[in-house]
Amino acid sequence: MPLSDFFNPGAWAILPSALEPFLHTLFRAVTPGADQTQPAFPQAALPSSASGDDCPAGYALLDSIAVIEVRGVINRRGGSITFFGMTFSWDGQDSIRAAIDAVMHDASVKAVLLSFDSPGGVAAGVKELADFISAQNAKPIYAYADGLCTSAAYWLAASTGRVFAPITATVGSIGVVSAHVDRSAMNAAMGIRVTYMASGTWKAVGNPDTPLSPTDQAYFQETISKLHEVFRGDVTAKMPVDAADPKAWGDGQCFLAEKALELGLVSGIVTDREELIARINKEIHMDKAELAQKHPDLLAQIQAEVRAEMEEKLQAEFGAQLAASSINTAALVAAVAGKEAAEKVSKLAASGVTAEQLEAIAPMLATPAKEEAGASESGSRAEILAAIRTATSGPVNTQTAPKNDDPVKAAVDRISAIGAVRRM
Repeated sequence: MPLSDFFNPGAWAILPSALEPFLHTLFRAVTPGADQTQPAFPQAALPSSASGDDCPAGYALLDSIAVIEVRGVINRRGGSITFFGMTFSWDGQDSIRAAIDAVMHDASVKAVLLSFDSPGGVAAGVKELADFISAQNAKPIYAYADGLCTSAAYWLAASTGRVFAPITATVGSIGVVSAHVDRSAMNAAMGIRVTYMASGTWKAVGNPDTPLSPTDQAYFQETISKLHEVFRGDVTAKMPVDAADPKAWGDGQCFLAEKALELGLVSGIVTDREELIARINKEIHMDKAELAQKHPDLLAQIQAEVRAEMEEKLQAEFGAQLAASSINTAALVAAVAGKEAAEKVSKLAASGVTAEQLEAIAPMLATPAKEEAGASESGSRAEILAAIRTATSGPVNTQTAPKNDDPVKAAVDRISAIGAVRRM
């Protein structure tokens, strides 16, 4: 990944106290002659990879729970840098997404835990990744604030709707920041004058060789404010915060876990990650009553999926028999009552008409069987049905149809049975 990605003038969803030393460290790493005897950013706080060589999929499996580590500054793409004989790596949104996707296709995984120790990262792409996490409903996803879960990291954590933290963890910092470096004074001291030639009023705005005017600053502030609005909207949608008072919890503040719980930024406080894993294991194996009490939305989703599966199976089971029965019935009616009556019966059956409705209008369907040959008298309904029963080679299959020797009524009843499943 090109280091220029870190030095663009875009927005960051990160703790300001983490952004400056992080960029300073990278700047010194790529600047010839810079003092590299001491890292400007403490090594313990430098970003580390979410997955090592022993975990190529990006997650570890603990008691059927996939744990995905998200540590350090989060960029669009993961990468690493080596300086002063040390290699430092950082997580990327791409690696986080890939790990979650792999987890969703791992049959041994029953739940997912995103474990964060991160000050945040670039703002671009966080909304999209948060939406991706929120849309995963095949397996429950939880988040754990492993010390630090702020800004972009909290944005991702909140998208799970289940954020847990130990009492000393720091969460929040819901805001967006951008930095502009003005080196015009340094250029002047060195006798350097930089001229930008651009088409478009805003094409060169924000360059480091020109001070920002109030108009330029307002131009950038509009984007920053909009991103902040989107950030707070996503938190409001998933966490039980006070939407009417976003400044109380979403104005860039950081909170310890107890205060975060009070504000709705945290779902619960746990002693450590092991306690949370034990809690998740209990939840994913709970019975229906406990599931209804603690997670009614999840239970409703499961029930909806079961109903959909039942409907699909019923349609598959009855579909072929119903189609064959309809064709056979239409042929029998055509032979006894004429083609026009057969077409009417087929249309009525396809429309979902009930057996009672069909019985009431049956006399109107009677058409002389030999009308085309000049016959003038139509058979009565009883005669037509008797003829159909006489022409039927065997009884209606009572395994899949109601006990009714009227094949037309049986076909309509099957349609009604499927319709009943849809209304469950």
